[in-house]
Amino acid sequence: MKYNMEEELVGFDGKPITEGEDDSPVTLGKVLMMACVNANPQEHKTGEDKLKIYRLLQTVHAGGDVELTAEEVALLKELVGVIYGVGMVGAVYDCLEKERPTKD
Repeated sequence: MKYNMEEELVGFDGKPITEGEDDSPVTLGKVLMMACVNANPQEHKTGEDKLKIYRLLQTVHAGGDVELTAEEVALLKELVGVIYGVGMVGAVYDCLEKERPTKD
């Protein structure tokens, strides 16, 4: 499925999730990149596991609409679930559990 990495995340209250002094919107891509970068090396021990996450990081970093397999989405959800709290996990899972419209 295709997912728009530029999509702005929406919180449980229906309001955009923002960060910083300028209230910049938090995007799906930004959260997924942070989850990949901060993957626990004790859980992903082999070089092959780490390379898989690195390649996924490159895909997400490309931005825009990216094609992700069900296996890649499951891995991203796992990574996000480990490093983020309830609010962010819910917002990201909402985005990942449905196909995103593509930009024309």
